[in-house]
Amino acid sequence: MNKVFLFLSIALFAILPCQSQTLSDGRVWNFVQRMYEHDNIEKAYTVSVSGDTIANGQQCKKLVKVYQEDPDHPTTFAAFEKDAKIYGVFGEETKLLLDFTLRVGDKANEFGTVSSVDYIDINNVRHKRITIFYDKYNYYSYLVDGIGWSSTKYSAYEVTSYYDVLVSVSENGKCIFKDSDFSKHPTGIDNKPEIEKKDDAPWYDLSGRRVLVPQKGRVYIKGNKKVIQ
Repeated sequence: MNKVFLFLSIALFAILPCQSQTLSDGRVWNFVQRMYEHDNIEKAYTVSVSGDTIANGQQCKKLVKVYQEDPDHPTTFAAFEKDAKIYGVFGEETKLLLDFTLRVGDKANEFGTVSSVDYIDINNVRHKRITIFYDKYNYYSYLVDGIGWSSTKYSAYEVTSYYDVLVSVSENGKCIFKDSDFSKHPTGIDNKPEIEKKDDAPWYDLSGRRVLVPQKGRVYIKGNKKVIQ
């Protein structure tokens, strides 16, 4: 029955909204880990969903983390998804890992604030994209519904010496997302008045590429509208 419903849905809609099925069996995230003080040094690793498990009395998915340079020593942890949020279970402690319900103005972490919320289409699936601005460092990162963070840089800069960057995501061996998709031209925005009032909404050129330092006299897209800087 589920397969029949899925087939009919695809036939009816060219672009489907992402249902935030982040923790799907067969899903693999490919990361690189970098040092703040040695940005050219990278350690590649994967995180994959590997079946079901029970952790602290909670039905979860088992996630396996494997470093490319040390494949014989994987680490595992449990996670579950509820109300568009991803939680990790670590012993007796449950931590919020991803929150896809964030809105403009919300604090994403200690240093980052949500500057805009829009949508991008990847392989005919519409994903919510949350842009986080780190004012202290003049840095942007993205949180994409059903995918995750583009980077953890500056999210906890004071307590760690490294950060993680998402390179790609695959499902059952097929690539469904790559790092360049994070900065794709938006196909829509959350229709809330506070978004267009934000002076720190992201800028894009007419090709849909993110612009961090707009130049005066040029035409850009900001808040889903064409504007002249």
